[in-house]
Amino acid sequence: MKSKKLVLHALLIAIIYVVIVAICVPTSFGYINFGDALMMVLATILPLKSAILICGISAGLADITMGYYQYFIFSIFIKSVLVIIVSRCKLNYFLRFSIASFVSVILYGIADCLIFSSLGYFGASIGFNLIQAVVCVLAASFILKYNSTFKHVLNYLEKEFK
Repeated sequence: MKSKKLVLHALLIAIIYVVIVAICVPTSFGYINFGDALMMVLATILPLKSAILICGISAGLADITMGYYQYFIFSIFIKSVLVIIVSRCKLNYFLRFSIASFVSVILYGIADCLIFSSLGYFGASIGFNLIQAVVCVLAASFILKYNSTFKHVLNYLEKEFK
């Protein structure tokens, strides 16, 4: 990997990590954050391997540093699935983001059932995670459709990762 790409990977990991940690609402099932919005946007422009690496590492690091160790492995897997769906799905952005977020919500519900050893946690987990999903789908759609400043950054990243 070239030095410039390595630096860009590290920078994007740090940016997503900061967005997750700085703008979050802790809950008993983890935390609600805006990191998924950036992950979905990056999944639309970056090569799949880079997007999985960046999103998985940033989500895992956030879980560890915020004290939610039990979600570390689940987050790496779930964010990888989110990125794959957004990257490979050929629907419009809003539908891609919605499908990926819905799958993510279901997978976190399953993770909570495994972590807490009870199916009773599934419904509560889904409720909290749906809030994050809706907000992140709307934010990611807005970023790609209306924010011209962010489009310049995305165009630069897309060019650098090719």
